[in-house]
Amino acid sequence: MSQLRCNGKVPTIVFGKVARDIVACKEVVDWLQCPVSGFEDFIVIITDSAVEYEERIDAFLQSVVNGRLHYMVLDMNDSLDRQRFRNKWMSYNIIGGNKVETVIQLLHNIYAHILKTGMISYDFTDLQYILKQGCWVQSVCFKGELSDWVKSFQIQANASYSFGLTLNFDDGERVKDNLDVLHEWLCRLGNNPEVKISLQPDEDEDMETIVIWTYDDEY
Repeated sequence: MSQLRCNGKVPTIVFGKVARDIVACKEVVDWLQCPVSGFEDFIVIITDSAVEYEERIDAFLQSVVNGRLHYMVLDMNDSLDRQRFRNKWMSYNIIGGNKVETVIQLLHNIYAHILKTGMISYDFTDLQYILKQGCWVQSVCFKGELSDWVKSFQIQANASYSFGLTLNFDDGERVKDNLDVLHEWLCRLGNNPEVKISLQPDEDEDMETIVIWTYDDEY
């Protein structure tokens, strides 16, 4: 599993030992002192347990919310209070599947598809919209052809998808082929679930895709 490096590019704060170990960096309580230019108004909160750390999360939010701040709360554990948290906080999701991979790829998505300007616009509001569609969230990142992933991924009754594609636009035919694969796959889903797409240019030969999806029941 790849190692996550906390380099200050994605403002992140963690509550709990497990969350701290997973992101492999210290709790960033002074992120406002070193903001990312142009992106000072969002933050990712990761917690071992929203129930256990609810008061601390609330206190932190009260200390930084300025009327413009966007934030998401990612919970490592399920809770019977999930609906209350979804109603209470701007964005709340329970991390399902491989928690390490999902956390890493969500942060990677923010860095690669929000902090950078893409061919198709994608911003933090888009990501929050996707996360709001379902309670549980999972994410993967892979290199290579999109068709290979499509063949291996079992379509579930998911609520939403986010596709962040990094493509070498110099290879126009390959770009077209991969976008055709994505279009065909999405057509099979019908009008639901909700979908957001980001396209980023890159000179690397291996295209990269980050897929985020949400759902209401863990599977």
